[in-house]
Amino acid sequence: MMHRRRPGLGLAVLSLMYMGGLLSTPFVNVSSPASSAVARRAADKRPPPRDLEPRLSPEDKYDMPRTPEEEKNMNYWRSDFDDLPAEEKLQSPLVVLGFFLLLTPFIGGFYTLVSGGGLDD
Repeated sequence: MMHRRRPGLGLAVLSLMYMGGLLSTPFVNVSSPASSAVARRAADKRPPPRDLEPRLSPEDKYDMPRTPEEEKNMNYWRSDFDDLPAEEKLQSPLVVLGFFLLLTPFIGGFYTLVSGGGLDD
């Protein structure tokens, strides 16, 4: 049995997704106090108040750095990979493999779209 393309099916799915987005709009509360406080802080370029900073558990005695200089003086553990220049990082086999695994599905999908999906019309 030969498969036939249904040209309206993709359009129907896209229109359903669009309508779903429109129908969910009334349920989104844009004027919540938290969002306005965040917007005000972003507009003022002020650092967040102390009560909004991330906290650790009460039994942990770690003091979080507040400035980049304090963070630099903390002497965090760094690997040798962190100290490499960008050119050498891109030549690392694990980075190349990661890019390959990331891009393979997109290249396969593009090939499928260009070749017609393997269906004979």
